[in-house]
Amino acid sequence: MLRLRLLPCVLATAAAAVPVDWEQMHDNPSPPHTASAAAGETVTFTWTGTHDVWLMADETHYNNCDWDGATKIHSTSVQTGDVAGLGETKYYACHVGSHCDVGQKIAITWAG
Repeated sequence: MLRLRLLPCVLATAAAAVPVDWEQMHDNPSPPHTASAAAGETVTFTWTGTHDVWLMADETHYNNCDWDGATKIHSTSVQTGDVAGLGETKYYACHVGSHCDVGQKIAITWAG
């Protein structure tokens, strides 16, 4: 007699991506741009013009558009890119021209 044992199957679904319209933030300094994401959630930046995405060293560098210690995350050629975090706030800005100074930056907080 053949016995089959059925094991429970759990289907994992990827967390939804939080969209960031990076183009819309250009020349839009107020209010300060923020976003929240759940643990494991991806944030997707999209743009059509000439922009990039940099991770700023900290909040002070972000507030002052100070690029010392910043890390390039996505170049101007990609026009879409994902970032992720867990239990933290990260600060992102566009390094093209004066884009950061005119409001193309965002603070994203991920739940722990």
